[in-house]
Amino acid sequence: MEGQLLLSDTWRQVLPDYQGEDWARYDIEFHTRHQHRVSIHGEGYQGRIMNALGQRQGEADWSAWRLVGHWRQDGRLDRLSLDLPRAWIKVQDENLELLLESLEFVLEDALVEEGILTQAQSETRITRWRLEDRHDSLEMRDVKLRWHNQREADRLKSDVILAWGPLILDGSKLLESGQVSMGSDVSFSGLVELRAMTDSGTSEDAAAREAGLHALLSRGAMIAVDTLSLQHAEAGSFEGRLTLGLKKNPALDLSRGLAGLEALHGSAGVQVQPALIKALMRSYLLEQFPGAEGPHLDRLVEQQWLEWSFLLRMMPFVTHWDDDLIRMALELDAGMLSVDGRQVMNLQEILRLF
Repeated sequence: MEGQLLLSDTWRQVLPDYQGEDWARYDIEFHTRHQHRVSIHGEGYQGRIMNALGQRQGEADWSAWRLVGHWRQDGRLDRLSLDLPRAWIKVQDENLELLLESLEFVLEDALVEEGILTQAQSETRITRWRLEDRHDSLEMRDVKLRWHNQREADRLKSDVILAWGPLILDGSKLLESGQVSMGSDVSFSGLVELRAMTDSGTSEDAAAREAGLHALLSRGAMIAVDTLSLQHAEAGSFEGRLTLGLKKNPALDLSRGLAGLEALHGSAGVQVQPALIKALMRSYLLEQFPGAEGPHLDRLVEQQWLEWSFLLRMMPFVTHWDDDLIRMALELDAGMLSVDGRQVMNLQEILRLF
């Protein structure tokens, strides 16, 4: 089955420079014993963006794109893919520009239960994207995002890996590369109850939100940043990790606030090169004092580094310090913060100071 998706009058007014009457063509194949397939070929666009009053708001230029889906007889999605070679949008009043080059998205083996995606894996790749306004610009290259969801009995586990190449801020390369990998583990039945309770109440229904959160958190939960790795173009690297969990506790009382922190447990660790901290300080000071340069900027950086490092060295969670490497580590259990098994701080007492 083939056909066209026609532009509505509203979209024709917003995007008046579309060539032809349709914005996409579709092709659908149904098989009684095999996969079904749908393919949508979108038209490219180059021209004006208008508002409802017929006033020009900006410009847009995107290439022809393609969306293809395959699904089974039982409705389960086997594969969904999107390919967009290029898109550029400019909003003239705010002088805002967005550029996207070579977007590829794939979603595979997706299963939805009780309105929740309980199984899937996806990958997104972007060769380059840039966001720019009249003052600042940010550009990232070689962006890759991988995500995996899997239900095991009543636990719903997710893993996400985001990696990128050069990160450029205002024309200067800030980072050579970076990667963050994250994971989570929550109760599926708790998610179902949370969704049901929040859907049954209004957006301002605090009681429904609290009941839903209790259903989710009382069954235990965990979120982790397994790895956060940043590589500066010239000045070294940063590596960090963080795990925070909530023990299973049917009697969990969210209304206790700070008194309920004994249910939390987790750990954190950081490894960073001092040269990277100084390079970031230099970028910050250069933004705050645009005229600073040469020896004057060097003195500002060194002064701030001396003040910052003097305070940091005194912190009990600093486990190693030399000219080449700084390490920090911390553990949390039953409301107490520890370093290498030695209790150093009471989290509840610290938070009461704020």
